[in-house]
Amino acid sequence: MRRNNRKNDKGSPLDRPVTFGRDFLRSISGSEPRPERKMYKAICSECKKECEVPFKPNGSKPVFCRDCFRKRSGR
Repeated sequence: MRRNNRKNDKGSPLDRPVTFGRDFLRSISGSEPRPERKMYKAICSECKKECEVPFKPNGSKPVFCRDCFRKRSGR
């Protein structure tokens, strides 16, 4: 293990205050719109209506439209 023996050592990075740039703070604050998500056509497993979902269905799990999903999740 190598030691830093400089006289003007400012200490560990963990000893200094954390600062974030303006772009980072703007990106997590929600002030910039999210990029559009690719939507995929599917058939709802419950009501059998055509719907769009934000993932590519592969047939291994049921797919629910927005209304049926809300009913099932209690939202």
